[in-house]
Amino acid sequence: MIKMFTSLPSPEEVVKQTLNVRDDLALYLDAAIGMWQALDAVSSRQDFMG
Repeated sequence: MIKMFTSLPSPEEVVKQTLNVRDDLALYLDAAIGMWQALDAVSSRQDFMG
């Protein structure tokens, strides 16, 4: 924990971490949109049938 404060990450490391987080968020967003569309398709199909 103390080591973290004594050695700050280089700007390159910070940028790399930020980009990694953005990639993860994009993946989660894609997955969420995909699930939402799948649920939407299922619910509209049920409306159509019933």
